[in-house]
Amino acid sequence: MDKSLFSQTEKMLYQFWKDKLRLERLQSLIQKIEEELEDLQDEIYMQKPVSRVIAVYGKTGGRGSYRLDGIDGELAKHDDIMAMLVKRYYKLNRRRLSLKFRVSELQEKISYMEAVINQLDTDEKRIIEYRYLYKHSNYAIAKIMKYTEGTIRYKRRRLIKKVAEALDKKLRKFYASKAANV
Repeated sequence: MDKSLFSQTEKMLYQFWKDKLRLERLQSLIQKIEEELEDLQDEIYMQKPVSRVIAVYGKTGGRGSYRLDGIDGELAKHDDIMAMLVKRYYKLNRRRLSLKFRVSELQEKISYMEAVINQLDTDEKRIIEYRYLYKHSNYAIAKIMKYTEGTIRYKRRRLIKKVAEALDKKLRKFYASKAANV
């Protein structure tokens, strides 16, 4: 196997795990933002409606007489609070949508490598995980999996070749389908 293809495939495996972790963090962040958006919706809903402000500061009795002192200040305070809450809501929602877009891009990016890894047997998946996610040495992997270091080195090289060939096929199919859609 060509050394540059070997190192490219290894870089892709390292990047795959980085992207996978980034994807988990982004999804967690989206969930937190969605919870905060729900809280903001509740807070907006619970704000005193203008009619309640008028009811408190409005009629005092007797044939249409109104007590208007203080109502302007309360209405202005109410408007300021509502504007702040709505502004915060829209800002968070834009952030959520931006993150969802990034998540979809990352999901597409890792889908090919994930498909290739899912085709591997359990030992091969474990070798890839130990090496490229946890960054263990061949020696450490051999100790964990109860193989010799030479066996792990051989299996890893064979595994990288297998992944490179599978990715090549997947990517060719992907680009062929993209070209057919144009």
